[in-house]
Amino acid sequence: MSLSLGPLREGDLEANHHLVGTSFGSARAFDPERAVPPDQVLAGYEGSELVATATLIPGGQWFGGCPVDGVAVSAVGVAPHHRGEGISKPLMVEALRLMHERGAAISTLFPTTASLYRSVGYEMAGDYVRRRIPITDLAKPKIEADVESFAAADLQSLAPAYDALARLSSGSVARGEHWWERRRGRTMHADVRVFLVKVQVAEGIGYVVMGAQPSADSFMDLRIDDLGAQDGAVLRALGTAITRFGTVTGTVTAFQPPWVLEALTDHGQRWKATESIPWMLRFVDLAKAIELRGWPPITATVALRVSDSTLSHNDGSFELQVVDGQGTLVPGGPGTWQVDIRSLASWFTGWRSASQLASLGLLTSESGTAYELSVLDTLAAGPPPLIPESTLSVGPSGRETPPF
Repeated sequence: MSLSLGPLREGDLEANHHLVGTSFGSARAFDPERAVPPDQVLAGYEGSELVATATLIPGGQWFGGCPVDGVAVSAVGVAPHHRGEGISKPLMVEALRLMHERGAAISTLFPTTASLYRSVGYEMAGDYVRRRIPITDLAKPKIEADVESFAAADLQSLAPAYDALARLSSGSVARGEHWWERRRGRTMHADVRVFLVKVQVAEGIGYVVMGAQPSADSFMDLRIDDLGAQDGAVLRALGTAITRFGTVTGTVTAFQPPWVLEALTDHGQRWKATESIPWMLRFVDLAKAIELRGWPPITATVALRVSDSTLSHNDGSFELQVVDGQGTLVPGGPGTWQVDIRSLASWFTGWRSASQLASLGLLTSESGTAYELSVLDTLAAGPPPLIPESTLSVGPSGRETPPF
C-alpha cells in the first residue's frame, strides 16, 4: 500500500475517533468537546482514507526531583482491514521524528504490543499499580484543617500541591498547560460522579479528585484520580477528608506510590494490589534527557557506547558527566561500557540498576571497573518509577479506555 504520514486532515476528527474506537473496542459516540486536538494526532492515510493514528500528548515526567520534557503516546491504532501490513512501525518512527522536532527529551506509553515498541527503541521502565484500600483504614489524625469543595476549572491553581508530591516520586507526569487542560477536561466530562476536595493546613494546601465506582457492598466505591499535597500534614488531612465518605463507601482505589499511601493510611498491610500495568520509556533526545534529569550531588564520569538504530543522534560514544548533581552527555570518549538505547531507558528511570543490566548481559565492558558500575548504580538510585496516572481515560465500569 502507499502510506502517507502527516497531520490529521481537516474534517477528520470524527473519523479519527471511530478508528481509535474500532482499534480498542469502544462504541462511545463522537463528542467534539472531548475530541483530541488535531495537532496532537499523527495520521496515516492511504489516498483519502484514514488508516492509522497515534496521539502525541505533551507532558514529561519527574526524575531525580526534576521535570524532564516529553511526550506521552496514546491510542496507536490501525484500521482492522490494514493490520499486518507493516503500518505501525513507520507510524512510530515518524512519531519519534516529530517528537524530536518539537523538543521532547523522552517519550512514554502503555504498550499493547511490547515487541512493536521495542523495535523502535522503547523499553519497560516503570509500573502503574492499582491498589484497593478499605476506607476504614484511612488516617484520622487530629489536624486542624479547612476542607471545602472546588471547581474543575480551578485545578491548575493547585499545581504547587501536585508538584510537591511529584518531585519526590519517580515517573509522575510533569504537567504543563496541555496536561492540566487535559485533566480539567477529563474531570468536567467524566462518565461518573466526581468529587473535588481541597484542604488547607496552616499555609499548606492539598487536593484530591475522586470518581465514583460501582460497589457490590456499598452505595459506591471511590477512585483517586488526582492528588496533591504540599506537606505531610496536608496529606494526612486529605486522608481524613476522604473518610467522610465512609457512610456510603467501602473501599478506595488508588494509584499513588506506597510512600504517599502510607501517609494516608495506618494499615498498609491491608492494601490489595488488583492490577499492575508496566509502562515503557524511549529517549527521544538522550543528551537533553541527561541534562534535565536530577542526579545525586556527586561528581563522576562514565564512558558509554550507546547503540540506537532509529535515532542517529543518540547513537555513538559519549561521556556521561555528573558534576555536583548536574548531568551532561559529551560526544566522544572511549565508549568503555556498551549499552543499547532500550536498556539505558530502564536504567534512567531506576527500573533496573546498572548491576542488574550487567548481570543480564545488557550492559557490557571489557575494561570497565566495578567502581564505574557502582557509580552508575548510585546515579539512578531512588524511589521506584511508578506513574500514578495514565494517558488513558477511565470509563464508567472502572476499566481504562483510550482518550477518544
